[in-house]
Amino acid sequence: MPIDNNQSSIDAAIGHENGIVMYRSHQSPYVLKHRYYDWVMFGLGAWVVNSWLSASTTFMALPLIYGLCSLPRRLSQMNHFCFHAELLPHSEQVVFHKAQMFGELTRVYVDIKNLEKINAEDCGTPLLWDVNMFDSEMVFRCTESNHKFVFDKAGIWN
Repeated sequence: MPIDNNQSSIDAAIGHENGIVMYRSHQSPYVLKHRYYDWVMFGLGAWVVNSWLSASTTFMALPLIYGLCSLPRRLSQMNHFCFHAELLPHSEQVVFHKAQMFGELTRVYVDIKNLEKINAEDCGTPLLWDVNMFDSEMVFRCTESNHKFVFDKAGIWN
């Protein structure tokens, strides 16, 4: 499949052969590139544990504490933000693509009959809406698995 200049290589690589692109986010390169944060926090945590074991100063924990302040928002973004969605008409499913810890890409397959639109308040993560990137009008939930799907405001819908 040829890749045009408007489509990122990430989106082109993960598409399904029979899928119809429903949604594509312009924020996906940003979100996926910033999953390095997980590695930084893991390294800082190991460094702080090592410094405490060697009886170093406790000021070495300040970068870790500073990084942990944004952890709740980053976890809710990781759990709910979808950067790509495809319709699989032959199986009557929608495939949502998400980025998990350390940049692992996951696909969530949901039957169309199990999708329902919900309010942003029902998502259960008020910190997610503090960032102006997400669309509070486009929030869906799978009734079977209770997965929630949030999209960005600048995404392209077909």
